[in-house]
Amino acid sequence: MSRTRLLIGVAGAGCFAALVVAISSWPSPIDVLRWGSMLSALQAQAQQTTSTVQVEYVRFTPVAIFTDGVDEMTLEVRVTGPVARVEARNLMDSGFLQVDGDNIDRMGRFELFPAGEGVFVRAGITSEHRGQAQRWAGIQIMVVGEDGRTRTTGPTTDGRFFLVDPGLRRPVHSLAQDVQATTHLVNIRAEGDLFAVGPSTEETKAPGLARVAQVFYRHFPDEYDFLSVFTSVASSPYHFFHATVQNSVRGIGLDTFDRTTTYGSQGRLLGMNFLNLSTGGALMHETTHQIGVFLDPRLELGDGTGHWGAVNIPGFLQGLDFEALADGAYRITWTRFGALHGSASENRRMPPMELYLWGLLPPEEVPEIAVLRGVDPRGVRAGDVVSPTDVRTVSIRDVITLHGPRIPTAGIAPTSYRMAGILITPGRLASEAEMALWSRVMEHFGSQQGSALVAYGSLGPSFHFATGGRAQVDTTISLSTHGDVGEAADGAEPMAPAIDEVELAYDGGIPETGYGWAQADRGYAVRLTPPSEDTVLLTARLYVFRVVRAPAPIRIHVWDAARVEMIEPFEVTPTETGWFDVDLSAFALHVGDGDFYVGYTQTLADKYPLIGLDTGDTPTDRSYHIPAWSAVLPAGANMMIRAVVSVERGYPLAMHSITNIRFDPPSPATLEFNDRVTFTFDYTTTEPGGVYIWGTPFTGGSLPGGSAMHGSVLHPMGEGSLSGFFTITAGAKTVDQVRFRMTDADRNVLYEALVDVSYTYR
Repeated sequence: MSRTRLLIGVAGAGCFAALVVAISSWPSPIDVLRWGSMLSALQAQAQQTTSTVQVEYVRFTPVAIFTDGVDEMTLEVRVTGPVARVEARNLMDSGFLQVDGDNIDRMGRFELFPAGEGVFVRAGITSEHRGQAQRWAGIQIMVVGEDGRTRTTGPTTDGRFFLVDPGLRRPVHSLAQDVQATTHLVNIRAEGDLFAVGPSTEETKAPGLARVAQVFYRHFPDEYDFLSVFTSVASSPYHFFHATVQNSVRGIGLDTFDRTTTYGSQGRLLGMNFLNLSTGGALMHETTHQIGVFLDPRLELGDGTGHWGAVNIPGFLQGLDFEALADGAYRITWTRFGALHGSASENRRMPPMELYLWGLLPPEEVPEIAVLRGVDPRGVRAGDVVSPTDVRTVSIRDVITLHGPRIPTAGIAPTSYRMAGILITPGRLASEAEMALWSRVMEHFGSQQGSALVAYGSLGPSFHFATGGRAQVDTTISLSTHGDVGEAADGAEPMAPAIDEVELAYDGGIPETGYGWAQADRGYAVRLTPPSEDTVLLTARLYVFRVVRAPAPIRIHVWDAARVEMIEPFEVTPTETGWFDVDLSAFALHVGDGDFYVGYTQTLADKYPLIGLDTGDTPTDRSYHIPAWSAVLPAGANMMIRAVVSVERGYPLAMHSITNIRFDPPSPATLEFNDRVTFTFDYTTTEPGGVYIWGTPFTGGSLPGGSAMHGSVLHPMGEGSLSGFFTITAGAKTVDQVRFRMTDADRNVLYEALVDVSYTYR
């Protein structure tokens, strides 16, 4: 997985915390719909060969078909390496899969045909029910190399397909050239930046949710609290997440803010879910991230990732349940993966603590919570016996003492919400079967039926069921209020402006030292240049080199070009080293009229942070001492203070990128000293004078000693493919990142990306 840092002049998608979901359950026998999945993480045959063959992706188009024997899909596989033949083996029961009209028995094979460099396809895949559906299964990809050896392998991203009973067909209404809908689902044909599908799964990223929302609001009114986005092609890495758009609730550990305008909402939208290529098993989990887990770490209720820790809160945000045994031991009776006396259960109700955070339960009905210190909630299974180092009891009174009461309280807080389901299909509109599948998913989530598990697949509970009938979500789509779609289809209605989030940065990301003051009311600031007139300040970002005695509160400032305060300075307290973000979105600061400054001053003289100073990159003369506004020394050194802004697309940006990075040997690997790791990559630049590009190894955020790497000549403007290398010559260490940096001829940084790797030298 790669992590890209966008510097000034580089546009990128909005950034949200990715919360990896582990709520899932395997389907039981089904009658109406069955779904299959390409088996992932299958071991390649353990054979030493002279060539490397790898399946990069597996895709089905469409990804869902009706089981009428007529509806067809095409299977596409991309393979690297010397390949003689690619086959698929049916792991489903006989009678459910046909290719070109021929039934494929269980464990039977069918061949895929070459369709371009490394691409193999097979069209004419159909399905037809014969009797009752049995257990879930799928298809296995088998690659025969030019050496004659067969490798059985799985895709790097979970490619899935779904079989849908024709009885689930729903009327589909065309609303515009690129938009269609049922009464429970909106489908948007994605083009370009909305959801770019590249030539490999490594380039198929989650769509920009703000952009999806803007397109949605072109056709539908602002009357939904949540938008939930599914895709017909799995993004990489395969994750789900929730983006909180606004919060007005107090007492849950989350600051109040409102980013609705960035998403095209006029103030109604609360949050968005990204569900990837799934049937909604994580929908309850992701929606619940709207209210948790944000509680103070001193309570020890969370695990630091937005989920419950080793506490007896068997919730939709994970957690555990357990019973006390003798001698201080505890038996785990429930985890998100399973229960001691039953299956892993989406058939459960929301625990009291989550109901309280939703505003659906008064505090006096929340029981005390036990915290098992020294127990990793991710490392236990139902039935395990654990011995914690200590057991702490936390009451709801402890929560209220730290955060205040939940406002609005139960009885006043909303109990009814609206949610719209959105399916993104790149380059095409969804098929009838795809519309039927995800329409049924949204119908189920908004239903009031008495069972969590439905008969046709692996779905989580409805919101009504999960909350014990205390609340509900209406998932119907208001087709009668979608607007004048005829004009929209003809292109007469202009599309809502696209919004990018851009990080304004002048440092190189690596601090050589840190600066601070032994005096109050002193600090540092950096002068920033907005990329366009339509620029709004979202976040101040400071690199904390070290904290000199804690707590170390500071005041955040924003000045305009004349160095006049734009906001009332307010206090925040960094506690750890590394990047420290301060949310400024609630101020709605338009900073596009000229340069502006972001900085801080210390509150105390004896307790303060040291802010990172970068002396090793291109000097910019943009860093200042506060309040004297004198230049930081040494001359040209860059204080590591940045800003994240939102910008309406349409401004001129230089385009620079480094893509398709491939390492040999692949990561992870263990190497001897002086062994080279070589890599290839593609680059694009509009810099007229050409660019330098380096790939530099890093260990723990720093260049390791005893390292050697390639040099760089000046590469011309345009596109090209390049290669490089690095090695470690001495000192046992692990290279955990490679920094790819592009600069202009004067060594000004144009683009930078950090790629996570694991190469151990010995």
